[in-house]
Amino acid sequence: MGDFANPDAETVQNSAPWPASTPPVAQTPQIVSLPPSQFHSPSLSRSPLLTPGGTNKKTPRLRTPRFITPLGSPLRKALKLTKLDPQDAWLPITESRNGNAYYAAYHTLCSGIGIQALVLPVAFTILGWIWGVICLTLAFIWQLYTLYLLVQLHESPESGIRYSRYMQLAGATFAFPIMYLSGGTCVALIVIGGSTSKMLYQTLCAGTCTSKPLTNVEWYLVFTCGAVLLSQLPNLNSIAGLSLIGSLTAVGYCTGIWGVSVGEGRMPNVSYDPLRKGTEIGKIFDVLNALGIIAFAFRGHNLILEIQATMPSSEKHPSSGPMWRGVKFAYSLVALCLFPLAIGGYWAYGRMIPPNGGMLAAVFAFHGRDVARWVLGLISSFVIINAVSSFQIYGMPMFDMMESHYTIRFKKPCPWWLRAVIRAMFGFGCFFVAVAVPFLSSVAGLIGGIALPVTLAYPCFMWLKLKKPEMYGLTWWLNWGLGLLGMGLSAALIAAGLYVVIDTGVKGKKCTWPYTIVLLSCLWVTGSAEDPYRFFTWNITYGEIYPFGVCQQAILVNGQFPGPDIKAATNDNLINVHNNLQEPFLISWNGVQQRRNSFEDGVYGTTCPIPPGSNFTYKLQVKDQIGSFYYFPSLEFHKAAGGYGGIRILTRPEVPVPFPQPQGDFTILIGDWYIANHKNIKSILDQGKMLRFPDGILINGRGPNGASFTVEPDRDQAQTEPEKPLHQTGNRTEPGTKGSRSERIEGHLTGISQRTPLCVQTEAQNTGLDYNEEEQLGGGGLGIQRERKGYGSSVSTQHNTHAYKSKERPRFTPGRHR
Repeated sequence: MGDFANPDAETVQNSAPWPASTPPVAQTPQIVSLPPSQFHSPSLSRSPLLTPGGTNKKTPRLRTPRFITPLGSPLRKALKLTKLDPQDAWLPITESRNGNAYYAAYHTLCSGIGIQALVLPVAFTILGWIWGVICLTLAFIWQLYTLYLLVQLHESPESGIRYSRYMQLAGATFAFPIMYLSGGTCVALIVIGGSTSKMLYQTLCAGTCTSKPLTNVEWYLVFTCGAVLLSQLPNLNSIAGLSLIGSLTAVGYCTGIWGVSVGEGRMPNVSYDPLRKGTEIGKIFDVLNALGIIAFAFRGHNLILEIQATMPSSEKHPSSGPMWRGVKFAYSLVALCLFPLAIGGYWAYGRMIPPNGGMLAAVFAFHGRDVARWVLGLISSFVIINAVSSFQIYGMPMFDMMESHYTIRFKKPCPWWLRAVIRAMFGFGCFFVAVAVPFLSSVAGLIGGIALPVTLAYPCFMWLKLKKPEMYGLTWWLNWGLGLLGMGLSAALIAAGLYVVIDTGVKGKKCTWPYTIVLLSCLWVTGSAEDPYRFFTWNITYGEIYPFGVCQQAILVNGQFPGPDIKAATNDNLINVHNNLQEPFLISWNGVQQRRNSFEDGVYGTTCPIPPGSNFTYKLQVKDQIGSFYYFPSLEFHKAAGGYGGIRILTRPEVPVPFPQPQGDFTILIGDWYIANHKNIKSILDQGKMLRFPDGILINGRGPNGASFTVEPDRDQAQTEPEKPLHQTGNRTEPGTKGSRSERIEGHLTGISQRTPLCVQTEAQNTGLDYNEEEQLGGGGLGIQRERKGYGSSVSTQHNTHAYKSKERPRFTPGRHR
């Protein structure tokens, strides 16, 4: 229907919109974002036409929308630039856009390598030498390929969208909640950092300290306090130094651990025979759990888009170039750490590698007395520093999400004190979860199975949905194969991980089902999320139409008359309207509730008109307000020239409705129409004169017999089930009528009882089924068909192929009948 920026905003084209006979020559004035401070966005720095002299090179604290950065309007393509949304500079991920390839390498390396790599030799004890190396190599190549896909999916000049967050890209692709593991990773980092702090204390004291040592929980609290203190850094670019330190320490402790292990030589009587349980099912689950451990070693894919969002970008200089250079450098170091760690650790310890703690526990257990204390202390210090640094980068998406609720509601950035409170609450919330759920290597396979789709499967499906490669081509087969394989592996690894957790036990005891449920709940906490924001771009222009055979000037929305439909459920819709007319323009959203946001209603006096050549972003909050509505221009009598369209607010999937799922869904827009120009009509009204009767009624922008809807049952079903009913819904709005109307579906007799089941949907409710010989709705009947109102109806028929006439006529107005 319209040039929608978000793929998940599906619309059903009821009848083809009335096209302009001659494409309007729309002026392309300079698009000015509101507020005007957006003019000095850092992402425009490469455009000499838009960068005034003496512009500060530092990233300004702009107040810019959330989540999506459009790239593809004609003016932007002409100037080869990327323009930011007005709210992005309020949020910590996109608050600063002056990143570079070095920052990308720091962040990627810090987020991509961590303590989970120390458990890799445990997988080798089950897979053995050959299969262990093969599986690790294939997994590394696979995840590097999905990294490349994510970097390329970050922005697209063709679609005009810049995805700055992983959840935004996932929401645009799948339109359903997916697992998001940043919160769970922060919990694991607290456990690792706290337990390693205790090991460092014991190493340095070596039994000489007289003070009472802290418990594990107290060490968790000490680590959390340090992490919360560092989390007060404002944005993702501001922690680049911490990411550099975290990267160096990660490389340092990985190299130190495998270096000490290999340098001290193999353990006596080391064995490399794979560890397998006696039963066949036990062997299968052990192998799958080992694959989950390998998958668990690779992380950070859910942060790639966020890291890339910190870079300036333009169509001429996209951010994918420096980002991919940073990723290649970072993962070269990741490979130099992971492969020696896995191979060297397995060579040194074989089957003796501790299942809980991996390589770090092995070094302290087998070489605690052979290696100098300062070496062990240095390794422990590196682990702690890396954990506290990684906490910042993994916590940043959670800070961003929490702060966005404030900025969206109050239209201003979070004050410093509220930002501090939010981050402290998140940090100590993770602390309480860490105390409740111990992190052991026995659950590494389970966590790896849960996180595997984020790393190996989802990016493949995202590429297929957004890039649409040639069907049955190499890229098409590759992504489908990897995506399906990843989802299958994820299901198998989760099952195997649960089996191992239950069979192995926690703290030496058999794991009970209640504990397993609590464990999964904590892993899922802050894990399911769905982007509640959808962004649309509308260009308002003049064009020519011929509804009654007479050429008229109409107002088009994205070249359509009527305008595109909006289909929405519980979410916020951000609609960026560009006024390319020669006079101010204002849109009203009839009947849509604007909770705590009344100034967005679009009524003159509460909302300022959009000046010619400017744009404004409306925000519609849709909260379970089911029904049929419409939008229309509310200024200068523009409604008489078009600019209107339908709004469908649907029920959430989990909310049942009193009728079966319809096979068809149509929108019907009914309105009076004058052949006269809207300016002439306004002039008549300004003189205090009455308007004559309209020249006719338009249905979906067309004159008599112009709008039709065709629904055919499946041909095979029609042959085998000739009496199968066809259930369809219609959604009617009256954007421009002087009186009430009734509607009839003539000759609509169905079934033995000769009655038609009819369900009428009004604002905020669904009524039950009623039976009528013909659909005839009016203000005197159900009381829902009043002037300028909307309603929806659901009609079922048992005829396979039949033509019905739908008549719309005014109530109590003889002589006008279409």
